[in-house]
Amino acid sequence: MIDIFLQLDPLARTCGQQIYLVGGFVRDLLLGRPSRDVDLVVSGRGEELARALAGAVGGGIVSLDPGQDVCRVVVKSGTGVCQYDITGLGDRDLVTDLKRRDFTINAMALPLEAFLLHWPDTGRHSSRGAELLPDAGDCPLPVECPADFPVGPSGLPAAVPPSAAVALQAALIDPLGGLDDLRRGIIRACGIHSFEDDPLRALRAARLAGQLGFRIEPGTVDLIRTMPVPVNKAAPERILEELVQILLLPAAWTVIDLLDRALGVLAQIFPEINPMRQMEQNGHHVDNVWVHSLKTLRCFEVIVSSLDPVQDGAVKDNPSGADIDIIQLLALPPHLAGPVGDYLQAPVTRTRSRLPVIKLACLFHDIGKLETRAAGAGGRFTFYNHHTAGAHLAAAIGRRLRLSGREADLLSRLVRGH
Repeated sequence: MIDIFLQLDPLARTCGQQIYLVGGFVRDLLLGRPSRDVDLVVSGRGEELARALAGAVGGGIVSLDPGQDVCRVVVKSGTGVCQYDITGLGDRDLVTDLKRRDFTINAMALPLEAFLLHWPDTGRHSSRGAELLPDAGDCPLPVECPADFPVGPSGLPAAVPPSAAVALQAALIDPLGGLDDLRRGIIRACGIHSFEDDPLRALRAARLAGQLGFRIEPGTVDLIRTMPVPVNKAAPERILEELVQILLLPAAWTVIDLLDRALGVLAQIFPEINPMRQMEQNGHHVDNVWVHSLKTLRCFEVIVSSLDPVQDGAVKDNPSGADIDIIQLLALPPHLAGPVGDYLQAPVTRTRSRLPVIKLACLFHDIGKLETRAAGAGGRFTFYNHHTAGAHLAAAIGRRLRLSGREADLLSRLVRGH
């Protein structure tokens, strides 16, 4: 990734353009988290620079939004695939662009020139900058600095060196106080129209809360609960992409619960959960169908976490007493843990594994009870053949979410077979 930056900088200089690192990449850089996806904005036109970069590094290029001059350069290497999204500012100024973003922690920019100047091992690192910057003790984000700078999957050091952190933070363009919110672990909307502009940001807020271990501040919660445009008005493909990222988190059940109870938007995507919540069961279950289904997902995730404690760089809390009990009761023996883990992570499409589909099946394995409940002897409810009815309902959910045919079939078969 550093090599790409070193090639990108002279290309921009040749065109007389200024490049800024922005968005989630800057956020993760300050947190010392690996990132394979890079967002950049450039003064003037972006497409020409994106094509020049793709040609220089042998990458592919995709026009994501021609109207907004957004292009993606995809670069494959021995360590994986990295994506570089390049947006041209045109006649807009950078601060205006940042203020239109989703959350303050994603509304910071860092000049690429400053990054290359202050980051170790770029060939341009200079200690002279330290004389012009605050003392290391003033660094808002305390970070550890192992002497050997361990490298993460992105090719960036896994923890930001303190001297570099001070310099980079001093160079930040931060019009909305994102650095302070980052330090406090807060997710805050950039403005009162943030969710009206893009309702999908409600899902992203919850996902970031689960991924980073942050909390959504009360004003942003209120904006989500009262947003005039429901989440399901976003394109189904975008909803699916965000939902998959949530389901890949090690404790996705907490994010699902957050979307449901605190933010009140889950039923906009899955209207089935309201009747599930209202449906009591027989003596075998103390919970309604929805709570039982959410607990099923939690139990599954606790078992999976015993195979792989941290996934996708997400924050994973220490297991609670209840989780420890689940692990002790249901943990897989060592000779099965590896094959099961491999099965869960095996691809079912070109870009997605089985894991998110299986988690969806946990949530909707009993959805067929909505169509099959009957009053039996003694007033007890029965749900005969709910697995068969549920398979058809699950397939309909899969189609609505725009799952692939293989994913929808897997979801339906899991519900039928439970």
